[in-house]
Amino acid sequence: MDVRYAGFWRRTGAIMIDSILFIIIYFGIDMVLGDNFFYASVLYQALCAIYYIGLTASPMQATLGQKLLSVKIGTLTGEGINVLQSLFRYFMWVLPAWPLIVYTSLPSTGDITTKMTGFDLTTDEAGAALDFMNSPEVQSFMMVNGILTMIAAVGGIIWCISIAVSEQKAGIHDLVCKQRAFRA
Repeated sequence: MDVRYAGFWRRTGAIMIDSILFIIIYFGIDMVLGDNFFYASVLYQALCAIYYIGLTASPMQATLGQKLLSVKIGTLTGEGINVLQSLFRYFMWVLPAWPLIVYTSLPSTGDITTKMTGFDLTTDEAGAALDFMNSPEVQSFMMVNGILTMIAAVGGIIWCISIAVSEQKAGIHDLVCKQRAFRA
């Protein structure tokens, strides 16, 4: 059997297409829920997970981005995966970013973010904005956010390298889940 694995650029392109859809979803949720940062974040993460898990476990075996670029997800033999396998794959795929996702979804983080973007710097609030931005609360938020962003970035770099150098074009999540991305 001649197996053709989906390569790095094809998979990256599929993620970019799906990301455009995720951005549209995010702005739609933001328009509906507005200032309710916590619920908007939880709803957004849930919809992204449902999208990915549902489509990769479907007979299509691919998200819309993957389908457009002729990528399908399957077991080592190319068979489709079920919902539990897709859930595990999704969890392993986003694992490096979960601390950042959880941290930025916390209600207190949303309060800080809302305050950071809510100042009108053309009025007398500019001084209050500067005081707030220099507060220990904001400084610790920025430090933790920076550290978690670096963890997610390192995870993403490892993901990219593992796909680029692997003979089967397998990322760490592919190896752990015993699944592959195939050319459709």
